[in-house]
Amino acid sequence: MAETGQGTTDFTPRKLAIAFACLIGLMLAGGGFAQGAIALVMAPLRREFHWSSAAIGLALTLMTWASAAAIPFAGRYVDRVGARRFLIVAAALITAVTAALGFSSSSLLQFYACFIVLGVLGASTVGYTKIISALFTRHRGKAFALFTAEATIVAAILPQLMKVFLEHDGWRGVFLWLAAIKLVVALPILLFMLRDPAASGTGPGARPPPELVQGFTLGETLRRPVFWMIVAANAGGGLVIYGLMPHLVQMMRTRGLGLGQAVGAMSLMAAATAAGQLASGVIIDRFSTPKVSGGFLVLFLTGIVLLSRASAATGAWPLYLGVVLMGVGGGSQQPMRNYFFTRYFGLKAFGSVLGVFTAVQQVLTAPAPFVLGLIFDRTGSYALAFPMFMAAAVLSITVFMLLPPYRFTATPTPAPGAAGEASGDVGHGVGLGERAGDLGQEGGR
Repeated sequence: MAETGQGTTDFTPRKLAIAFACLIGLMLAGGGFAQGAIALVMAPLRREFHWSSAAIGLALTLMTWASAAAIPFAGRYVDRVGARRFLIVAAALITAVTAALGFSSSSLLQFYACFIVLGVLGASTVGYTKIISALFTRHRGKAFALFTAEATIVAAILPQLMKVFLEHDGWRGVFLWLAAIKLVVALPILLFMLRDPAASGTGPGARPPPELVQGFTLGETLRRPVFWMIVAANAGGGLVIYGLMPHLVQMMRTRGLGLGQAVGAMSLMAAATAAGQLASGVIIDRFSTPKVSGGFLVLFLTGIVLLSRASAATGAWPLYLGVVLMGVGGGSQQPMRNYFFTRYFGLKAFGSVLGVFTAVQQVLTAPAPFVLGLIFDRTGSYALAFPMFMAAAVLSITVFMLLPPYRFTATPTPAPGAAGEASGDVGHGVGLGERAGDLGQEGGR
């Protein structure tokens, strides 16, 4: 099994081709384009349809809740059946729904329905993460970082591109152009290059790669306190980012800063996020402790404080420095989170575990855009949002610093026959010093 077996390189041509397809899928094929467009089209929608900021923000909340409901089933399907066909069908449907948003009427129900469907279909992206987890073993942290960073670089460019679409073709043109990008670029690459990891085995009768059957079941994972600690730690930062991004442009404009400065801050934050993702990938492969995540979030908290000071009186520098620090600190969290799951729970039920985790996260963070819109509608200002953001960041830092040692080591060891499943993640052994690390829960299976 040259592609996935132990002792082989992470970087074969076939693996890299599959990884490239995953990268394009993560960058271009998901529902995040429509979600990201809300920050730019919120003002035109308010003018044309007389919708409130809270009503528009509710679309993102409904999208997130729909994804939360669907993603555990998506993860389970990926674990049992595979990801390729699922991802391609979902990408095609997301393209159609994104285009449909360009023909929205004054009906809020129609608008909400499109975002709900995007949320359900967007749950499919758990498949990309599962494929990348199985493709890369020795450099998994760097792989997670590289692929999330590349997607973030596109997010840095996208607001500027959407600004051009908005200026030339209006808010409807934004959605139609985004759908065209999916149709012309993403879908053909997925069709011709995307494969499931098991497909790189020896033939139709090949057994699944060992890394795909090692680790804990979903039930075992949910009984471990460390899973719920990771949920709590990620919820704080997720609430800030998910609440802030749809409102950032309007937030800065109400403080006297220009549209160009606010949109530039979105791109700058995305670029800083990519830097944080890349840095975190190197660090988590080098240092065998989850506590480094807390250090990154100290930067995140500092960025929130600076952002709260930005106004016409201060100029744009607190905005720019704040979003850079938030990007670097917050950007580390996604690759670290995915890596933590493989190091604490293995890949046996990775899709299911990530699906349940994402569902819980989305339920916890989904109200944030609506709450910020409500704060603005009631007070005419976003000032009350910043104490909430700071408290959430402090919660995340505290819980990350309390995480126990990893369950599975990253040192490659031979799989000793039948003991292989109990002894490692992706053919990796279990460190004796780490067995008792999961708050006393990891002692036996």
